[in-house]
Amino acid sequence: MKPDFLARACLAAAAFSPAMQAGAAPVELTGPGMPAHIAQLSQGPGGTLCIVGQVPGAQGASRKRGLVILFDMAKNAVRWQRMVDAPGNDAQTAFVACHTDGRTVLVGADVEVHGRVVAHAWRFDENGDPAAPVPLVGTSGDAHVLAIDADAGGVTVAGMTRAASEGRQSSALFFARLDPALRGAAVDRLPTGAYLPGSAAKLAGNTLYLGGNFAPATATAQAVPDDYAVSKIVGGKYRFSLRPHTLPAADVASAISFDNDIVSLGHAGTTTTLAAVDANGRAKDRLQFRSTFCTTGSMGADAGTVYAVRWLCGNAREPAVLVAIDRKTGAELIVSGIVGEPVAVQLAGTQVVVVARKSNGSLLLQAVDKGQEPD
Repeated sequence: MKPDFLARACLAAAAFSPAMQAGAAPVELTGPGMPAHIAQLSQGPGGTLCIVGQVPGAQGASRKRGLVILFDMAKNAVRWQRMVDAPGNDAQTAFVACHTDGRTVLVGADVEVHGRVVAHAWRFDENGDPAAPVPLVGTSGDAHVLAIDADAGGVTVAGMTRAASEGRQSSALFFARLDPALRGAAVDRLPTGAYLPGSAAKLAGNTLYLGGNFAPATATAQAVPDDYAVSKIVGGKYRFSLRPHTLPAADVASAISFDNDIVSLGHAGTTTTLAAVDANGRAKDRLQFRSTFCTTGSMGADAGTVYAVRWLCGNAREPAVLVAIDRKTGAELIVSGIVGEPVAVQLAGTQVVVVARKSNGSLLLQAVDKGQEPD
């Protein structure tokens, strides 16, 4: 089972955004003693980076707040940061996906009220001030956000729903389309099963790439999904759905590259399996190699290398490290120069952007050059 603070990789990156300053000092995102959970980093134009997650609420851990940060990579500084309470009393929220145009930030969130989860969308203006959140899907069960994207015509949120009735549970994907002001949500459903929260997801226009644990359309109420899969959905229809691993879904982590390869790392004992499926559903890389690392958390991938947060086999209490893995040979190298324990990774041009946790609990954002490659 992967630790619960792992980030999902989202590599919807602008191709030529400015890099962080060479040798720049790590920047503190959250202070000591605040157990923040980072869900996603997503790069925007002009060297911007939106970061979302969850922090304890004013009443403590029992009522969590959403965390959203807009970071300026060129200036190596936080433009603004907000910790946001859920709408309504007795509710808590998790910010799970974000998109930035370089000035404003859109956030997809899961708001929990009395044990029921409702997907929401938030918009933050260039000063970090939020508009009223918008609920997206009406359902008797739960609705979770997987990804969010925007274009000139409006905002799209993809997610999953789950409902239980008469000893059965049903799962479906949804696509909510709103205008630029987050009005007039129109929701389409794909009732043929759904990827569970925590899956890697990249939404680009009407195309959704996915990798993670897949729940069938219907199952008994007690069934626990354990089916790793990867898919591409265009205009609400599956282009492909493949199963590159036979391992338990909890033992596989995923990332989606800038080129839309769905890359995954699975482990069984000390054997790691790297698999990649390209944007057309073709197997691209597949290899196995021995490793001293087993569990994998946050990942990023480019054409030649996977950057992954990994834990030592048989000793998950030891701090995680960031490793670079050659996609063709499986050569694995620990990436040096990171302050703290890495918890989330994002690729940005020639750099690897890392969020790491210090021993006092604070989170730092820093960048290392991609030049640290396996031999």
